[in-house]
Amino acid sequence: MTWVKLDDNALDDPTFVGLERGVRLLHLEALAWSNRHAAGGRVPAQAALRFTDELGLDTAIDALADAGLWEADGDGYRLVWLLDDQPTPEEIEATRTRNRNKQRRHRNHLRGDHAGCDPKWCKAAARNPVTNPVTNPGSNDSPTRPDPTLPVGEGEGTRGDDFGPPGPIVALQRSRACVRCQRDFLGLGYGSGGVALCSSRCLDAWLATDPPALIEDDSADVGERYLRSVEGGPA
Repeated sequence: MTWVKLDDNALDDPTFVGLERGVRLLHLEALAWSNRHAAGGRVPAQAALRFTDELGLDTAIDALADAGLWEADGDGYRLVWLLDDQPTPEEIEATRTRNRNKQRRHRNHLRGDHAGCDPKWCKAAARNPVTNPVTNPGSNDSPTRPDPTLPVGEGEGTRGDDFGPPGPIVALQRSRACVRCQRDFLGLGYGSGGVALCSSRCLDAWLATDPPALIEDDSADVGERYLRSVEGGPA
């Protein structure tokens, strides 16, 4: 949305005050139409028929031209008076682009996509600043999808016994760094005794390192053990 900028002394201008009320209103209507269409003050003759109901339109236009407020410009007119106070077409388009981007970020935020959020106002973006393009434009990786192509066993993660005593597998809902692939992730993951793992792939690799330390019954499928732990059943 654009606005017509009007100085509070404009309506006291002797030239403007000397015109009839309908003529003065026509000039303000033309300014509003020009800003809405980013026309830069140029008003086609046919456009005036759509934005005003002035009965003596031709007479009113002639009065504005005689007063020096309008000028003839090809098949239309160019507004002169108060035009310097209005935003340029480039400024209007920049404002519209900024508003569109703001609305897009807001809709994405409501859908749970915080990649474009400002960490100052979005807690979810502040919890994972590494992958947030507002603070790090060079990274656009999704924080919820670990790289499935990473070979198992080639990560530089830290062994779980460095994190304290082990415990049952639990569901993680906060941003952590996976000890196998070293990637930050936000959302559901696996954890035990302070250890965070982003996916079942990394969990399988870590179980192969210290299976007795993480879970006692290692005969069941990893996914089944995880589901039982989330549902509150025995791991």
